[in-house]
Amino acid sequence: MNDPPAEAVVRRIREEAGFETRVVKLAALYDRKRHPHPPMMFHVYKAFFLCEITGSGGSDGHETDDMESPERLPSLSQARVVQSQIARMFDHHPNPAGQTDFD
Repeated sequence: MNDPPAEAVVRRIREEAGFETRVVKLAALYDRKRHPHPPMMFHVYKAFFLCEITGSGGSDGHETDDMESPERLPSLSQARVVQSQIARMFDHHPNPAGQTDFD
């Protein structure tokens, strides 16, 4: 859709989880090759955003249930995200003023 990154993440959250949000900050920009993802043909940077919920909503489902800790999340697609990245985002959540991570 060629959305700017912040608009794309807000749209995806609305579509997949039903929440209205706003981006608070870029939490991390990782070089995929520097993390334990399976090999990929293309060079990719992974952007992680810290968002806050701005309106009511939310849908029931495995993507939004039990989000209190990384251990309670459903199985991850290692091609998309690895456990250490999710754990790091849980570290960012209580400290939105912290520095952005990058490789």
